[in-house]
Amino acid sequence: MASDSTVCRGTVVSFNCSADGNPVVHTYELSQDDTLVTSSNSSIVWSKNMTTGGKFVFKCVANNTLGTAMSTTSVTVNGKYFFLSVKYSYSVVTCS
Repeated sequence: MASDSTVCRGTVVSFNCSADGNPVVHTYELSQDDTLVTSSNSSIVWSKNMTTGGKFVFKCVANNTLGTAMSTTSVTVNGKYFFLSVKYSYSVVTCS
């Protein structure tokens, strides 16, 4: 996902939290609005259906024995989430 994206409500967004480091990265953390979503000792790929409107900040943190690197992106969710059903009818008129 690109930085500072705007999506429609109901859109599924994917996040890839990964890093290269020397020494190698030993832990990854992904958070939404400062609340930990998931953590792993390998890169994280995570998807979320954005059903709630608003602005959300996602942060990826990578740690190795020498320090920490961090990247953030924000997602603004606009629009209404709705189901649309269209009904129609027609009639055929024949002429004799």
